[in-house]
Amino acid sequence: MFITGLALTLMWVGGICSYLSNDKQSLLKNKLSPVIGWVVLIGAIFFSSMLFSQFYAPVTSVIFSIGALLFNWILITLLAGHWPQKPISVSAVGLVFVVLFAQFGGA
Repeated sequence: MFITGLALTLMWVGGICSYLSNDKQSLLKNKLSPVIGWVVLIGAIFFSSMLFSQFYAPVTSVIFSIGALLFNWILITLLAGHWPQKPISVSAVGLVFVVLFAQFGGA
């Protein structure tokens, strides 16, 4: 469970960084550099897939990582709609939700 929670947390960090590097994000006044955001996302997908591959086949772990990323982007969009200009609140609530999801058997 710890490894799954760590992998989902990495995917959350990658998802939030890629969201913050988008022009249409509503959490920061100035967007994050796209190079930094997407490099963090690619690294998060890679390391998350490596962690998931301890339990699943390699192709399955990549698919699971991409599915977690899509789920995180939807969660970030919903949370950012409720708390615009509050990146700490969105990050904290989203991270708690993702960790609880992993701990209670959702992943």
